[in-house]
Amino acid sequence: MKKYRKKLNQIDDEIRRLFIERMKLIKQIAKYKIDNNILVEDKAREKEMIEHIDIEDPLIKDLYIRVLTEMISVSKIYQETIKEGAL
Repeated sequence: MKKYRKKLNQIDDEIRRLFIERMKLIKQIAKYKIDNNILVEDKAREKEMIEHIDIEDPLIKDLYIRVLTEMISVSKIYQETIKEGAL
């Protein structure tokens, strides 16, 4: 069990690193949207992201869609916060 947890910790560290990197990019996107008067929410883009998920296992695909949907929601919250001038 110890080796599995060690590997999970490594994966979680990488997910955290990538999440921070993603949010830095989201901040740049938010500033671009503010400068160009573009709405935060882009339903077409969200739909496109979900449609292009290439995972064969239907259960894992469904679970990943849930994770991605939550990440999109968090990203929109972050953009709205930036837009409101809090950051």
